[in-house]
Amino acid sequence: MFARVLPDSPSTQPPELRLVSERRTLELTRQAPTDELGDVGTAFASLLEHWPEDLNAQTQSLVVTDSVATLIASVSTNEDAQRLAVALDSSPLWRALQPQIRQVRGAVQLTLRLESLGGTR
Repeated sequence: MFARVLPDSPSTQPPELRLVSERRTLELTRQAPTDELGDVGTAFASLLEHWPEDLNAQTQSLVVTDSVATLIASVSTNEDAQRLAVALDSSPLWRALQPQIRQVRGAVQLTLRLESLGGTR
């Protein structure tokens, strides 16, 4: 039975010890699922619902957790960056922190961090 279960090894340990060692290695490299991650689908959907449909933006990154969302996007103008920040801040689930807006290679880059309000406004 051990020969079928255990990978080939130059080890001289008895098969029983190799099996225990293999099990410990697998347990150490695996993590049990946690509830800390939560479901961020509702929070993500809330951001998308408040995204202006007529705003042309190239999103470099949008990371959403149950407590914080961070957006990095390029838009055409400072006004577009401000409009996107205000629109996302209007979500009942998020409060936008001070947006960072800067010129980058002919475009305007917006970095916006939002904090979860944990419910509705």
